[in-house]
This record gives sequence, C-alpha cells and structure tokens, in this order.
Amino acid sequence: SQQKDQEAEAAYNRAIQLQGGMEPAFLAHYSLATHLMQKARRQFEAKQVSPALESLEVAARQIEQSVKEMRWTAPNVIDTRVSVHESLGAAREADGDIKGAMEVYEFACTLPGGSRANYRAGILIGKMAADAWAKRRPSEALGYFIKARERISATKELPQGVSPSQRVEYLSYLDQTIAFLKGAKIEPPAAK
Repeated sequence: SQQKDQEAEAAYNRAIQLQGGMEPAFLAHYSLATHLMQKARRQFEAKQVSPALESLEVAARQIEQSVKEMRWTAPNVIDTRVSVHESLGAAREADGDIKGAMEVYEFACTLPGGSRANYRAGILIGKMAADAWAKRRPSEALGYFIKARERISATKELPQGVSPSQRVEYLSYLDQTIAFLKGAKIEPPAAK
C-alpha cells in the first residue's frame, strides 16, 4: 500500500541520516534502492508509468550511493545494481524517453554483470529500426538492424524473463530482415 511505502521510505531515509559508519550507510542506501525497485514494479504492473519512473530514478541514485560507500562488492549488490538500471531503462522507454533509456542501458552494460543489458539495448535499437523502416528510411533502418544484431549477439547472459529460444528467434528475425534489405540493394548509412 502507499501508506506502507511511505513509512518504509521514511525509515530508510532516517537510517541514512543516522548512519554511523560505512556498513550502515551502505545498507540503508541499498535497502532503500531495493524497496524502491519493488515499489516501481508494483506501480508498473498497475500501469503507473510516471510514478514507477520516479521511483526508479531515486533507486538508481540510491544504489550508486550505496556502491560508493561500500568497501567490497557483494554479489547481491552487483545484481541489484544492474537490475535497478535495467528497470530504469525500461521505465524511460515506456515513458517515451528513447534517448534516456539508451543512456541507462549503455551505463548498465559497463557494470560488472551488466552484459545482459546489451539485450535490452538491442531490442530498443530493433524498435528504432522498425520505426525507421515504417517511416520509409530503409538505409537508416538497415543500420539500426545491424546494430541491434551486434548488441543481441554481445549478450552473454539474458535478462530475467527472456529465454534462449526467444533470443535465437529474435536473431533469426534480424538476420532475415538484414538479408532482405541487403538483397534489395539497400546500403547502411556511411559510418560517421
């Protein structure tokens, strides 16, 4: 409930203010980030995109503050950090902020354990390709389709909810589309 979320957030913020050393500070920021990510999932499921986006923007700041105050990197923190940024990218994407979503996916790809964000970036680039194709910009579309294939191929582990067969199916779609466009004598844009 909203009341419980507000109470939890107030408690986490109080813990952050009272932090008496590295571990409590790290834990308070980490706990708040985790709470906000769960809250954002509930908001997203309820089709509340803007509130979910706000929750995830704060969660991303909190997880980065947590990492800054940590002396070591625990495996659960590595995974949560990637998940927070992946979720933030998805929320920005759902909110129509394609550039902002791509920035977050790019950042997530640089994190330890973040290679799975390449998949999300690849899917987003694939959507950009389809949009360029729909707007009758075949050269631009081909360039995006090629980039999407590179990103999907660079994914070592898949995001939660994506199966290996879905990846194979999407790569097959990209291969067929690229072959079709090249067969139609369309050239990708010249590299800048």
